Amino acid sequence: MVNANKIIKNIQYRPDIDGLRGFAILGVLAFHFNQNLFPNGYLGVDIFFVISGFVITLSINKNQEKNFISFLSYYYEKRIKRLLPALLFYVLITSLFICLINPLPIHQLRTAITSLVGISNIYLYNSSSGYFTSSGEFNPFLQTWSLSVEEQFYLIFPFLCFFSGFIKGEKYGKNLFSFFLIIFSIISFVWFIINFTNNENSYFLINGRFWEISLGILSYILINSRNGLAKFIQNLPSNYLFFSLIFLVFSPFKIGYYSILLVVILTSLLIQSIKKESLGFGLLSEKNIVKLGKMSYSIYLWHWGVISLSHWTIGVNKFTIPIQLLLIYFFSNISYKFIECPFRRIQTKRKLFSYLAGIFSIMISQATLFAFGLGFYKRIYTGNLNNSFNRSFVSRNILLNKCNLRKIKFINFLSRRNCLPKASNIYKSSIFLVGDSHANMFSKAISYNSKNVRLVNLTGNNCFFPANNLIFRNTSNDFDLCQKNMEEVDEWILKNSTSGDSIVIANSRLIEYFQFEKDKFSSSIDNLKLLINKYRDKGIKIYFIASPPFFKKVSDPYCSQEWFRPNIFIRKECFIKRDKLDKKRALFFNAMNNEIQYKNFKVINKSLESYCGKTICQASGYMDSNHLIDDFALKIIKEYDFN
Repeated sequence: MVNANKIIKNIQYRPDIDGLRGFAILGVLAFHFNQNLFPNGYLGVDIFFVISGFVITLSINKNQEKNFISFLSYYYEKRIKRLLPALLFYVLITSLFICLINPLPIHQLRTAITSLVGISNIYLYNSSSGYFTSSGEFNPFLQTWSLSVEEQFYLIFPFLCFFSGFIKGEKYGKNLFSFFLIIFSIISFVWFIINFTNNENSYFLINGRFWEISLGILSYILINSRNGLAKFIQNLPSNYLFFSLIFLVFSPFKIGYYSILLVVILTSLLIQSIKKESLGFGLLSEKNIVKLGKMSYSIYLWHWGVISLSHWTIGVNKFTIPIQLLLIYFFSNISYKFIECPFRRIQTKRKLFSYLAGIFSIMISQATLFAFGLGFYKRIYTGNLNNSFNRSFVSRNILLNKCNLRKIKFINFLSRRNCLPKASNIYKSSIFLVGDSHANMFSKAISYNSKNVRLVNLTGNNCFFPANNLIFRNTSNDFDLCQKNMEEVDEWILKNSTSGDSIVIANSRLIEYFQFEKDKFSSSIDNLKLLINKYRDKGIKIYFIASPPFFKKVSDPYCSQEWFRPNIFIRKECFIKRDKLDKKRALFFNAMNNEIQYKNFKVINKSLESYCGKTICQASGYMDSNHLIDDFALKIIKEYDFN
């Protein structure tokens, strides 16, 4: 029978907990540097969740406030001082760095903005920027999703604590508090299991994470209980638990998603059963591991920033890792010593000051990030763009595109002044730009290239034009709206166009349909011929802009050679052999030429000369796998004024 005095119970500081944080952050670091060698290192985040629940309960349990406002004030002041200063420091510095090397940092800045209000996990989930996807590598704020999960939990936790009577030390408070936690945890765990196959769903949202933090809280309650379950757990062999946990996190074998459950349970049991005389406690209490654990929050923030920015520049490999480790330690040490620790030690008699200081700091930081996103990033980008015109797509602005015809009804589009420029005598003609995002990416270029012409941008992401019932059949509500909008767009252009106007069409999927879905291609060509005939009698020209080559694995504008990214460091997915593309495009354009032979119709961008050398095509000037940045888009259509 284990001596209960040797079990580490309700004390103010446990070095083994910091040591456990140290091992967890090492796992996360290993995973992010080499996912193939350490495929389970991401489980360190799950260890953090359990520890967070345990430590926050340990921290507040000594303060048995009878007044709810006083308790809430004490609780949130500690959270603000613990999390906010280091996060603000990291977000502002890293936002500056990403703007220096990314010509279109909108997605990254949006993640930064949402992280400061605790909802970056929701934003990342909605934007489909998954933790395990290649696009995630280029977002230096991706790791803030876990902080947002914790912050959302912290909104619920104090209410459960206080109104259950747990924090007030009431007779049945602990039991009632435990009951609520268990019920919510069961619901959360069931949700987590159901959504196992939806990686982003189960990974990012608090719905599937509540049970992990909750288990940490229940661990604290159990370790200070005298019931049979508590005694049983305290008698478990903690060394076996410790080494099993380490094996799970650092194993070179990919174990699977059920390992999350195992790691969470092992962490909880280890916290409750570890003995001072055990080998596991000795290893966890080793001073360097403890130091690493104390710095783990700053390391967690900065390690991903350094790695992500390295993906934008020199990459991550065995030659660069030593430099990156030094940079991680340097920035983390500064953050820990000069930001994190000093702010945690600040004592104020008036807690209102802490709240106001926190709110003011967030507002100033948000204002700075919005300034970056609203245009300042264009001024400080250090890459080699020719700046031939001002890159300011609404859809690439820090604010969301409110003129996207996949998201709003066409009647609402017509009522918005910023979406529809009015006809005027200063314009000699109009250009109606229609289609999907491939049409939209040329809008600024066309506006710049065609002087004294009114450009009417009638595009929507994935909205095919002319509308095609075969394409939109059995699709989501968004695509159903696309179908209706594109039908109304056609009718509206017919009524509002005059001789001398032009219609410019771009649909990214037409080449794909030609290759893989001949029925949809034939149907689209038939609809296009009807459209051309209909507008031919009105003296209106129709242009079709062919899609650029697709680079399937490219996720951001990192394929151009720059001073900070020499050609030898550009990733392999940025290059495709030209002969493959030439054959595919030649067949496509031959099919179009055979089907459509009208004088008022012209295909643009047939040639690959703008994208390719003699043998290799490179995604230089791309903003992702198949969209161009504005300067490159202008290069493609510069010889056409569409007047």
